[in-house]
Amino acid sequence: MLSALLPSPEQTWLLRACLLDGEDGRDAWRAWRGLAGEPKAAMAEDRWSVKRLLPALYSALRRNGAPVDPALLPYLKLAYVREQIRSRTYLGICRDVLTTLAEASVPVVVLRGAALATTVYPDPAIRHCHDISLLVHENDVARATEALQGSGLVRAPVGASAGVIVGAAAVLRHETTLPVELHTRLFGVPLYDLPPSEVWPRTREVSVAGADARILAPADALLHVCGHASYSPGRDSLRWVCDAWYLIAANPDLDWDLLLKSAERGRLTLPLAVTLRYLSAQLGASIPESVLERLERCARHAPAIERDVALRGARVGACENLGVMLRRVPASWRVRAQIVAWLLWPSREYVRDIVGIDGSAAALLHYVRRPLDSARRFLRPASYAG
Repeated sequence: MLSALLPSPEQTWLLRACLLDGEDGRDAWRAWRGLAGEPKAAMAEDRWSVKRLLPALYSALRRNGAPVDPALLPYLKLAYVREQIRSRTYLGICRDVLTTLAEASVPVVVLRGAALATTVYPDPAIRHCHDISLLVHENDVARATEALQGSGLVRAPVGASAGVIVGAAAVLRHETTLPVELHTRLFGVPLYDLPPSEVWPRTREVSVAGADARILAPADALLHVCGHASYSPGRDSLRWVCDAWYLIAANPDLDWDLLLKSAERGRLTLPLAVTLRYLSAQLGASIPESVLERLERCARHAPAIERDVALRGARVGACENLGVMLRRVPASWRVRAQIVAWLLWPSREYVRDIVGIDGSAAALLHYVRRPLDSARRFLRPASYAG
């Protein structure tokens, strides 16, 4: 069921066309084009979540000298130019935000989009960024918020989901509506976490959009990307794949031992085993086989609460109802029935620590109600509900 975290076969061909070089990239483009039928129509319909990949696709097709229909080339070029212009605006806002916080003496770590677009991607314009995500110390949230409001940003409601997903500590909006999110922890699932006291000393000082900034160490950044992908809604968002692939490619000396230890400490071995195996097998990411084998051994022996959180994350991330997801599970009906049992009657630890229900009577009532609630939601898309 964790395969719901991964791109479909069609999406994988498109990702290969965007990421791989030479004949491998050209072969992937031909394969995707054959599946798409009429590429421009497929892009317009966005059947396989391609629109945000168009700038990267345009860049790769030019780099690889792949054959492109003359009528399609201007469409791809326009997508790239638009994202290039948007990227300049985005990076300018990043620079202003980081400068404001530096002047207020608020230490921050730049996360995901802004950090990766400017450090591991060959061109920031091929990484679409829809927010500025920052890690701050818990006791600095108020000062950071005040400083950003003083520079013209407006406080916005914080999106959070009871029990399963934890939202940002604060969210502000730029006049362009771009959100700036302040986080005090790396992951939105309570079970997943790395102690800030360990993460902060490993951060690196770099230039982000022309401003001095700190970013996560490569191993921490890769764990963050894959962990975040394991529960973020929207299976059609393929950014995590590109983020992880470019991170690995840009860091041949990545500290795999640190990644493994952090995954075990942060209780993320299940989603990391699935996502890294995909990156290695389908996209040729340079990941030592010993790392994948160790992750998979740990995943097989993961405690019940980690299994329950990973399964719930897969359902939330896929944005699909349980019936649709189970039909896509490449397993016997006996295995599918076991998955249903895990989802309907998760471990006591999951109910207590994630759903937030303690006490024998309340827990018993919750176990009785879960099948009834699930039956009502069976034909609906998945939600954040625990």
